[in-house]
Amino acid sequence: MKADKLAFAEATRIIHINTNPFNAKTLIQHHERQAIVVNPRRCQSPTKRWTAFYDCRNNRRPHSSYKELIPAYEMIKDSVTIMRGCFGGCTFCSITAHQGRVMQSRSQESVLKEVRKMAADPEFSGVISDIGGPTANMYQMRCSRPEVEAKCKRLSCVHPNHLQALGNRPRPARRAHGAARAPSPAFARSSSPAASAWIWPSSRPSTWRS
Repeated sequence: MKADKLAFAEATRIIHINTNPFNAKTLIQHHERQAIVVNPRRCQSPTKRWTAFYDCRNNRRPHSSYKELIPAYEMIKDSVTIMRGCFGGCTFCSITAHQGRVMQSRSQESVLKEVRKMAADPEFSGVISDIGGPTANMYQMRCSRPEVEAKCKRLSCVHPNHLQALGNRPRPARRAHGAARAPSPAFARSSSPAASAWIWPSSRPSTWRS
């Protein structure tokens, strides 16, 4: 594929049409005597899986093996990830290939639990830089018809036309942002000077009509 652009394009197409965990196939690419095997994503509840993952103990710090400043960490250290995936299918972007086309969203309580933990950190700046993910405000948005979602292999839910079955209401994101802005008793009990202030996410809810 390195020498054949058409073969590379075909491989990319195959990868993208197998990003839906409900109907994706196992992909195998042979390299002489070896092979790369890509198994379909699991279809268990994304919300439960994410909640369990973020409930695990972690100190929100880089691994101790890193001795120098990490620019990427400085950019995202005061942000909260609430979703993964993208149903946009833009040709210039690889997020769909990395994270899948079906959105995975954390529960609001899981998000607020992380916000409270951040507020209790003595090194917290007092401002959350972002509450969102690598894509647009797609929090808790997905196909409203499970029987269609289970069979769909379309590469984009919004191009060349917007699918009517797509549930794209921004209310869940607005509720999560609003709840994160509200002061909490947990902040007042914190020893962090910054935590006594209201937590104000800098990200803005989608302007799509609710």
